[in-house]
Formats: sequence, C-alpha cells, structure tokens
Amino acid sequence: MLGFTLYSDFDNAVDEERGRLRTLSTLIANNTAVLLERNRERMTGINKRPEVQAMDPAQCGTLFADLQAMFPEFANVATVDLNGSAPCSAVPQPGGKPVSVAKTEWFQRALAEKRFVVGKPFIGPITGKLVSVLVEPVWSENKELRGFLGLPLDLERFNPRIPAGSLPEGTRFGFISADGIMVWRNADQEQLIGKYVGDQTGPKLALQIRDGDAQTIGTDGVARRYAFVSIPEANWIAFSGVPTASITNRVLAAAMRNTLVGVIGLSLIGVLLWFLMRRIDRADRDLHAALEAAEAANRAKSVFLSNMSHELRTPLNAILGFAELMEHDENIPQAQKRNLNTINRSGRHLLTLINDILDLSKIEAGRLTMQIQVGDLRELIETIVEAMELRARQKGLELNVHVGDDVPRFISTDPGKLRQILMNLLSNAVKFTDHGGIDLDVSASDWDRQSTRLTLVFVVRDTGIGMADDELGRIFQPFYQTEHGIRSGEGTGLGLTIARQFTQLLGGELVAASIVDKGSAFTLRLPVDVAETMVALPPHRRVVALAQGQASRRILVVEDREDNQRLLTQLLQQVGLETRVAANGKEALEAFEAWHPHFIWMDMRMPVMDGYEATRRIRALPGGHEVKIAALTASAFREDRDDIIAAGCDDVLSKPLDEEQLFSAMERLLGLHYRYAEQSTVPVVASVSGADLARLPTDLRQELSRAAQILDEETTQRVIDRVRETDACLADELEQLVRAYRYDRIVTLCEGPQGFP
Repeated sequence: MLGFTLYSDFDNAVDEERGRLRTLSTLIANNTAVLLERNRERMTGINKRPEVQAMDPAQCGTLFADLQAMFPEFANVATVDLNGSAPCSAVPQPGGKPVSVAKTEWFQRALAEKRFVVGKPFIGPITGKLVSVLVEPVWSENKELRGFLGLPLDLERFNPRIPAGSLPEGTRFGFISADGIMVWRNADQEQLIGKYVGDQTGPKLALQIRDGDAQTIGTDGVARRYAFVSIPEANWIAFSGVPTASITNRVLAAAMRNTLVGVIGLSLIGVLLWFLMRRIDRADRDLHAALEAAEAANRAKSVFLSNMSHELRTPLNAILGFAELMEHDENIPQAQKRNLNTINRSGRHLLTLINDILDLSKIEAGRLTMQIQVGDLRELIETIVEAMELRARQKGLELNVHVGDDVPRFISTDPGKLRQILMNLLSNAVKFTDHGGIDLDVSASDWDRQSTRLTLVFVVRDTGIGMADDELGRIFQPFYQTEHGIRSGEGTGLGLTIARQFTQLLGGELVAASIVDKGSAFTLRLPVDVAETMVALPPHRRVVALAQGQASRRILVVEDREDNQRLLTQLLQQVGLETRVAANGKEALEAFEAWHPHFIWMDMRMPVMDGYEATRRIRALPGGHEVKIAALTASAFREDRDDIIAAGCDDVLSKPLDEEQLFSAMERLLGLHYRYAEQSTVPVVASVSGADLARLPTDLRQELSRAAQILDEETTQRVIDRVRETDACLADELEQLVRAYRYDRIVTLCEGPQGFP
C-alpha cells in the first residue's frame, strides 16, 4: 500500500512540476520575444532618420543621444553600411575610426537575408561585452537597401523579468542558442555564459528536443526535470529546470505524512475531514472571488460603453434636432434645405455607426445575434457609397459602383451587419489606395427565380499597394495589421476580423486575393431571401399645433445640457404646450411641487441628482403617481432601459430624439390630439421623353445618367443647373423627377432609344 502511494504521489508531483516548468519556459520565451519585437519597432522608427539614411560619419551628430532611455538593455547602437563599416556608433569606436564588422556572422546573415535577424552571442569589438546583435535593414524611400542598424543586446544586463522567489532552490532557467552557445541563465557558477555547451548532456538534449520536456543532467552535474520552449524570432531555446531531488523529497515527506496518518488511524479522521472542509471552503471562496472579479471587469466594460454611448449621442441629439427644426422653417432657401437634409442624413448614418460599434461588444460575450428584416438593397448601397465618396474624392480616387440587372431590390437579411461589412471593405480599399480607383460590383448567383433563396456576390476591388502572401494569410486575425497599415498609424486591426465574424454569422463567406503593387479584391458571398417589397411604413406627419379644442398641458423638461433644453422647449412651445426647465433632479423636485406639471421629460444622467433618484422621489410625493414621466437616455443598452422602467418611468426614448416619436409618446400617455402639416405632393410631369434629352450634348447626358445611377443628389442637381442654362423647362421637369426620387426614370430617359447615340 505504501509503495502504491509513493508511486502515485511521485507521478502526480512530476505532472505538476512539468506544468509549472512549461509555464515558466513559455513565460521566458514570450518575454524575450516581446523584448525583441518592441526594440525592432523602435529600430524601424530610427531607420527613417536622415542621419541613419546617410550612412556617413560626418552626419552622425546627436543621433544616439537618447540611447540609454530608448534601449536600457542594450550596450550600443550603430549604423552599418553595405561594406560592413560602422559609420555611426553610440559608444566611441577604438582609434576613433569606424570598426569593420564585415566578417561577423550577424552582418553576413543580414546582408544575405535582408531582414531582421538576431545574431549569435559574441564579444563585441566596440563594447568589449558579451552581446547578441539585433539587426534591422535600413531601406530608402525608393526601397533601396542603404545598410543596417545594429543593436547589441548586453547579456549581462538582460533580465527576462521572471518572479524567481517562489521557485525551489536549485532551479535553473535561461536560454541557449540553436548552435549550442549559452546565451543567458539565472545562475552561472560554472561561468558558461557566452561559451559553447552543445556537447554537454543537458544542452545537447535541449537542442534535440527544442519544444518539450525531459529529465537530464545539468551542466553542474545536478539531475533536473527540464522544460524547453523555442524562440523562433532569435533561434534560441528557453529552458527551466527543477532538481529531481526536490520532487523526490516532497513525495517522501508526503508519504511519511500518509504513513503517520495510517498509524494514528481512525482517531484523526475527523481532523482530516475538518481540514478538507476548510480547503473546500477556501477554494469556494477563491472561486467566488474570481467570479466577482470577472463580473467587476464586465461591469467596468459596460460602464465604459454606456459612458461612450452617452457622450456620443448627447451632442448628436442637438445636431439632428436643430437641423430638423431648421428644415421646417419656410424662410430658409431651398438650396440650404438641401444642405440641412444632407446634415440630417449624415447624422442618421453616424447614429447607425455608433449603434454598430456598441453592438461589437457582444462579439466577445458570445451574445451577437442577427436582426433579420426586409431592406432596400439599392438604398443601402447608396448610403454606403455616399459615406465613402468624399474620402475617395479627397484622395483623387474614382469610386465606381455596378449593380447587376439580376440583383433584386428588396432582400431579407441583417442590413446593419451587411452595411458594416461593406463599409469596412470599402474603407480599407480607400485607405490603401493612392492612385486609380475602387470598384464595387454586386451580382446574383445560384438563383433560378423559382425560389426566393439566392446568393449575392459583392466584390470590392482596388488598385492599391496589395499584400504579400504571408500578410494575406493573417489579415483576418484579430489586431493584425500589415506593415503599411502600421506605418499609416490608422486603425486597430479589428475591421476585417469583425467583417468575417459578421459574414459567418449571416451564413456567408468572405475571401481575399491580392497582388503586391497591383491591388486587392475582397469577395463576399452572402445567402439572402428575396422579398417582393418592403412593409410600408406609416406616413411621416409633422405636428404643427394642438388640435382645435385640445387644452394645453404643462410639460417639465429636466435636462442638464443647455442646447438640449433649448431644442426640447422649442419643439414643445411651437405646438402650444407650456414648458419649464430644470437643470437637474433636485430642481425637478422643486418644480414639481411648485408647478404640478402634467408630463415630465426626464434626462437620466445629470449632476447633483440623476433622473433615477428624481423619478423615485417624485413618485413618493403627493400626486407623483398621476404625472406621466418619460425618460430621455443616450444609452444603447437594454439593461439600462429595464432599470429606467423599474425606477418609475412610463416610457423611454433614446437620444438623438425623433420629433415624431416625441409627440407620439405624449399622445399615447397624455391623450393629446394634434394638427398636422399638410402632406405636400410633387406632381411628376410625364411629358419629358428621351427625345427631349437627346437635344442635350452627349457628355452632359452621360454625366446625368451616371449621377442618377448612383443616386448622387448633389451631382445630379449640378448637371440640371447646367441644363437650365439652355432649356429651363426641361430642367424644371428633371427637378420634379429628383424631388419624387425617380432617379430610375432619369436613367431610362438618358439611356433610352433616343438617349445615347
């Protein structure tokens, strides 16, 4: 029985130690890789300096004055030309002349491979210290190799930042190079750092295994259990080892305790059970603490997203609200109303983007869901192109869109996620293209017209810088950026990751192809259902006044921001409602007791006293249960809306406010009746024909057709203004078609039998 216990305990102890050693070796490897990559990025930045590009001793100046702050673990930094001379060095060179490193292993390898390399350890000729040189090529603006930047890692000062305090006595850790040189280790009584150890038992086994674990003899003759992890960036092998004797001693001690327990017998079973229960209780407490920490982190994330939602939506509320008020002003010229309409459309698009960004937080939590609905595909494409066209024009790029004749207009899918996918693809195309243009082609496949199911194919092509094969294989990985993307300083490396996740959620496929210096093409294949039409929405009716016989009501506006106060009071007063304003919850309580409003618009986030507390206190006052309270919130989260209703609010409206929803809520809660503005209709003159447009110059008709095809209102209006110079009646008829959104009719007239020659 004792033998079985010893064997079992020893086996368990070895497994436990293997796991610890693997973790330790991985930590050493990761810390070293991070050190190498961090300093490589710094070297890449330094390589752009004119003094480095010159490779001239006369132009060194104060090139490396900030060496110690930039590279604390390094002995020197120097430039090396293609002949192997070091024209500039942070540490003075022997004799004051450039030292030649042409015969060194690291220079010859860097010259041959023309990439970042980590040299073998050696005694540096300039510093006289044991170093391993990091070498980064220096490229000119026209991609010519100018030389190299060398950064000797001082192995005496190197620290992999390993917490050694909890390790057993006699633990060894460090790393050796692939050719058997001891690069560094935590204890070096044998003074082997910088020397060849590849013929000794332990190091020899490490070179053979590279990744794994084994029991072997160390260079000091001590038997240890080792774990090895390779560091491909430097071609080194990280190792860590614990003396086998420490494992054996621990097992023997445990066996003695077990034997003692057997001798004492049943009298101590109660003590053992008590001890076990304590351990279980402590583990349970630790588990609860870990869960609470995870929940706290999740709450912190939710608070951050909630704050971001509030800070973005609150100013957008004023922008959209006042733009809509100005649109209703009859004294504003028609041209300015078109500008206001553009502000409104762009603001609504920005609001959609904000909602999309906040939805992305659901990806990590696995709560991402689809919102399937029928949408107008052509309107969706028009919105995306309108958002991207200005960026393309600013870079002098053409943005061309072609939608196949077989593509249905109405489809059933998640339009928000489809828009986000296409926006990411087009945004990247504009970002990485400096000359030429971008094409968006939309076609349908796998559709026999006997079924409502088909596959839409979206292809985004650009004439940009393209990508190499190794980059192409990693662009969908989270946080990955190409070298050009890193240099541009834009983006986070998440756009394509999110696009692919959305695509997979919708059951589609997103693939990429690219040729360096030629451009890239991203193909999105998305299965959708065809719809005959969209569900007709009720017509938008603008409230202009209270209905005849409708008594006015007292409306209290509780809002801390002055611009939102003015917006709400103007909307309410212009239809005949009485209003008062409170800047926080405390003032709202005072106004309620003094004025007794019929209805309260309550902002939920305010100083002094927030809307939650103010609502609860008002409900507790005499008459507090009769007043109707509707919350105004900039939050986009369902959890916040549930808390608002629980606080006592009758309804919740999200910022930016929609004027129609505002009056609809008061109609529903207060029973108000309104007088509405008359619906204006724009008659479309049917007399315009292809023959009328045939009188126009060909280039003018073609420009009008192109603008109408992509629903470009601004360009279409400019062409019509040019038509007016020669034919005012025809221009009036075309403007009527534009106001009626009959761009399809304009295209037909331009391209009809009497349109283009």
